[in-house]
Amino acid sequence: MAQALISRRRLIAGSVLIATALSAGGAAWFLNLEDAAPHAQALSQRELLWVSALGMALFPMGNPIGPSFDEVDGAMRVDTLLAEFLLPKAATPLRYVLKSLDIGARLSLGASLLELDQSARLQLLLDWSKQENVARRASLDGLKSVLAIAYFDVPEVQDAIGFSSRCHVRETL
Repeated sequence: MAQALISRRRLIAGSVLIATALSAGGAAWFLNLEDAAPHAQALSQRELLWVSALGMALFPMGNPIGPSFDEVDGAMRVDTLLAEFLLPKAATPLRYVLKSLDIGARLSLGASLLELDQSARLQLLLDWSKQENVARRASLDGLKSVLAIAYFDVPEVQDAIGFSSRCHVRETL
């Protein structure tokens, strides 16, 4: 009987070691966030593109409200909102949600967020909104809220929906 070149025990131990190293490398890659883009304060260039893609899925050209997300420079508005108005610690979780959405799109649809068309991006957002996983649903709701705050803070959009920041109580007195 020929002797095996490697014992079963060493094969299993080696496999576990390789799997652990790959998992640690994957976790390190996921946890590493890119530096802010040169013209941004909080988001990297890739994250700005993801924000733009998702914002355009929610507020596309020709939407009933009026201007599209990109027409109001929504991605930079989100960046400013994260850097100047929300707690600085809020940007990091949002950046991880963006990265998770891109990874989720790659795993479930075989394409990154940027490679999907607007309807596929919107469907991805709708699918994640229906998840039983409360953490996933809450993180997506937070992301959509930030996109909406940035979009609806534009005077052009406020005019289109008839919003006025004046106090209406004083007008009736």
